[in-house]
Amino acid sequence: MNASVVIIAIVILAIVIFIDREIYYFDGAHLGPRAQGWLYNAWAKKYDSDKRKTQANDREVLAQPLLERLAAVHPAPADVLVLDVAAGTGRFSSILIQQPEFRGRIIAGDVSLEMLGRAAVKVAPFLERIDFLNRPAF
Repeated sequence: MNASVVIIAIVILAIVIFIDREIYYFDGAHLGPRAQGWLYNAWAKKYDSDKRKTQANDREVLAQPLLERLAAVHPAPADVLVLDVAAGTGRFSSILIQQPEFRGRIIAGDVSLEMLGRAAVKVAPFLERIDFLNRPAF
C-alpha cells in the first residue's frame, strides 16, 4: 500500500475520532462558538436518541430540585423567569415547562440553531411562555 494513502487514512481517522470525542465528551466548548455550533448542528438529529438513557429521570433530577427551590424563595411562580443556557434540544426547558406547578417563562439560548429548532418542536404547546435565543453562552 502506498505510504501517502496510509498517512491520509490515518489523518482522516484522527479527525473522525477528534470530532467524536469533542461532541460526546467535551461538547466542543473550548473550540469556540463557531465550531461548537457546527458540531451541535451536525449532532442535532441524533442528540435525543443518543442521550435517551440519561434523560429518563429528568423530572426528578432536573425539574423537581428547581421547582422545590423556587417554591421556597419565590411567592409568585407566574413571575419567575428561567434562563436555560446551552438549551440544546430543550431537555431542561421541555421537562420544566410541562410541570403544572411551573407557571413562569423560559428563555432558552443555544449556539446551535438546529438544536433550538428541535427544542421548539418539543415545547410547541407552550411556545407563548418560551423565547429562543440563538447565541453563544459566553
